[in-house]
Amino acid sequence: MVIQSDSEFRSALDKLPTPKQRELAARFADSVVGLCNDPRIKAALSAARQPDITDIELGAMYQAANAASVESYTRC
Repeated sequence: MVIQSDSEFRSALDKLPTPKQRELAARFADSVVGLCNDPRIKAALSAARQPDITDIELGAMYQAANAASVESYTRC
């Protein structure tokens, strides 16, 4: 299947189970993670690849990655 538009891409994503959506997002982010030196971002990507991660673990990783994001904005 060839995806030719944003709406087709979103539709294809919506059909995936949540763990697969996270895995796909992590694979995409891997292509740009080299631009970031913060270990919290890399840990969050690693956690996103785990299909059996708990909601609590996922929430903790999200909070850490979000904190890294906020801190990087304040340095700009």
